[in-house]
Amino acid sequence: MRLPVPQVERPSARHQRSTRVTFLAFQVSIYQDEGFPRPAGSIPGTYDLWIDDIEFIKDDSGLETRPGFPLANSGSMLSCIKPRGPSADAKFLVSAYNQWKSTFVSGNKVIRPDHQNDTISEGIAYGMLIAVNMNDQDLFDGLYGFWKNHPASTTSLMTSCVPGGSPDGGAATGAPCAASGGSATGADEDAAYALLMADKALGWNLQSRRPDDDHDIWANDIDSAGTKLPKGGSGYGSPASGVTSASYFAPAFYRAFAAVDGAHDWAGVIAAVYDVIGGAIAGSNGLIPGWCGSSCTVAASNGLATDVDYQYDSHRIPMRIGLDYCFNSTDEAKAYATKTTAFFATSPRRELASSWTCTRQVEALRMAAAATRPRCLARPQWARWPVATRPSSMTPTKPCSTSSPAEPWLLRSTRASIPGPPHCPRTSTTTQPSAC
Repeated sequence: MRLPVPQVERPSARHQRSTRVTFLAFQVSIYQDEGFPRPAGSIPGTYDLWIDDIEFIKDDSGLETRPGFPLANSGSMLSCIKPRGPSADAKFLVSAYNQWKSTFVSGNKVIRPDHQNDTISEGIAYGMLIAVNMNDQDLFDGLYGFWKNHPASTTSLMTSCVPGGSPDGGAATGAPCAASGGSATGADEDAAYALLMADKALGWNLQSRRPDDDHDIWANDIDSAGTKLPKGGSGYGSPASGVTSASYFAPAFYRAFAAVDGAHDWAGVIAAVYDVIGGAIAGSNGLIPGWCGSSCTVAASNGLATDVDYQYDSHRIPMRIGLDYCFNSTDEAKAYATKTTAFFATSPRRELASSWTCTRQVEALRMAAAATRPRCLARPQWARWPVATRPSSMTPTKPCSTSSPAEPWLLRSTRASIPGPPHCPRTSTTTQPSAC
């Protein structure tokens, strides 16, 4: 492991002038979430962490490179600011990219080793976006070829799941995805945008090979005759009576689609999306659940108990909405991104947990003074907010019950199914109780 050591100017306490300080920090995450590999013989909840073979360098000697990356003129983020500083230089992405490619790309597809090396369309679409950004046309062509060879029904869109993977020397774990025959809207949008970006930014001239992906997205993934909201995929019904995911809402992409597809009302889709993003389901902190129903006005389940929480899928919402502010200076996007940024910047531990529960009315971490009653969570499953750092507004006005502690708990969970508060039961129904 070769690590460039960044240096910054800091004022000297004694001399009141700038002195050069060298620093290095490591951050390590340990996951027990379902789906992550668990080697045979391992004991859940225990781990050994070793960091060795580290070499400190001050220049680019031995740094991996890629021809054509980074671009000589990579453009700007318009309303947003790119990461800055010596450690944010794009050249340091090459080694991470090569590691990702060698681990997760096999046979012109992106695989999931933690799910028996299966392939989902989201992985292919993410790979296409990564390939464009890394100027890797060979990978892009391979992934796009795999996409076209695995269509959903009769569309140009890819089926959401290809479960044909198999264990690789015993290393693959978990269960593969189940083929449904339908597409996933988020993947379809990402792949279509990657194609547009490859043409415009890199001049790969894919238009002649590119079918009507935008038209197929409109016909299969958009509730064009009803709410105008994106559906869960080609196999889903209207979000008015079914479920969808706000993590698929991509207004910046819809503006790009409109530029090449003037035959459809993409502006109507954008307006419908922002009606949801600015609505009551986002609360005061912007934490929208992973899946939603009733035209995305209430939390709903797509099959998992955690679907009604702000979970892994939900983390894509600030990214997709934020891009619309970066690229188009959209006021609604800025207002939403400001909410989520403020929440995570001021959360007690300043961390991104895997999920947050009951976010719609109690703002996840904060037991607001206006809350009608304290939310109590089971002691063994939830981390307690340190008393020393607890805001006064967190003090409940009365015990939740005689069997549960009369104090709030940090609302942070893993992806596993965890019981909610007494008044927010995890049930088999598709919507979260209105009290939550």
